[in-house]
Amino acid sequence: MDIFTALIITFIVLIVLFRKLKKVNSTKIKLLYIALVVIHSIAFGLNYYVNIDLKKDAYIFFTKALNANNITDFSFLGSQFMSVIVYPFAKLGFSFFSISLLFSTLSLYTFYKYLNYLQKKYNIDDSKSLIFILILFLMPSLHFWTAGLTKEALVFYLMSVVFFQTLKSKIISFQLVLSLIFILLIRPYLFGIVLLTYSIFVLRNQKVQKKNKIQLILLTLLAITLSLPVLKGFLKVDSLNIEGINKSFQHIIEYSQNNGASSINLENSTYFYRMFLVLFKPLFYDARTFFQYIISIENLILLIILFKFIVDVIKKKALKFIFKEQFFLSLTVILLILFFSTYLYNLGLASRMRVMFLPYLFLLMFNFYTKANKKKCDEEKSN
Repeated sequence: MDIFTALIITFIVLIVLFRKLKKVNSTKIKLLYIALVVIHSIAFGLNYYVNIDLKKDAYIFFTKALNANNITDFSFLGSQFMSVIVYPFAKLGFSFFSISLLFSTLSLYTFYKYLNYLQKKYNIDDSKSLIFILILFLMPSLHFWTAGLTKEALVFYLMSVVFFQTLKSKIISFQLVLSLIFILLIRPYLFGIVLLTYSIFVLRNQKVQKKNKIQLILLTLLAITLSLPVLKGFLKVDSLNIEGINKSFQHIIEYSQNNGASSINLENSTYFYRMFLVLFKPLFYDARTFFQYIISIENLILLIILFKFIVDVIKKKALKFIFKEQFFLSLTVILLILFFSTYLYNLGLASRMRVMFLPYLFLLMFNFYTKANKKKCDEEKSN
């Protein structure tokens, strides 16, 4: 089964890649597509080896699904929902390798979708544009966390569905609703943030008819009502009040103090320090493993680029562009960073959580610099 699955998926990937390369004239872009497949394949191998060797979350998802007598044995929430997704594949005889490869292919398809979008919308053959594309699409940690049977692989794809829905005139689709349901069952807090930002985005859109906005408001209220029991189950509290949320937070503090070699003390750390953790750590001074040193290089590059981005936005007085033309991307990134900064306690967890906002952040930066370059070219032509 493993060999058959690998051959079928490899054949499909190579056919899609070959057809794409025939359509692209730029050698740089061709190399980018090839590098994308190569790096993702290497990341899949590493992800698979780590999970097999250390029996990480992905392997646990699989073994629980394989050993379950019935799909109703699971709670359909969080990590157990991943076992629910895996369950039919495991019972059909698919191995951990085959299922991991399927998830890895889904995330590779997501990278491909993002790259296609940028390639079609913009001219990404110039060096300034390419550096942003390269950092986004060839970032090793982004591939590692999504190249296997992980929540990140699925969330990475689901977040892309939501983004591409914002580009369409139709505000609600079956694919969007299904994606939001999956996000709710995997990470309820992410569902709340995405639902909020998407709803505000649509309500601010003057092209959307009033009746459609009213329908969206009603559907949003219904979704919030139906999601409350899920959130209670996720937080493991009896009621969603301050006491219940505080109890859940105290549990996170206790867990962070007793688990993980790279944990920080939530009680003794400031909110801004945790925000720095979410965005840029580990850096070289607190890296302990080879993988953390690799991530440190990424984080240093991200620190430099984000600092330059903020300076350029201020210099060009482009806050209106950021919060008007790129409202959905901006608000989603900001809210996710602010939320993660309340509870993230671990360097590895911080690296994984970035999967949820880094693609949006890089799209935001790329859109900003593309427009800035276009404006500069137009001014030069007029002069």
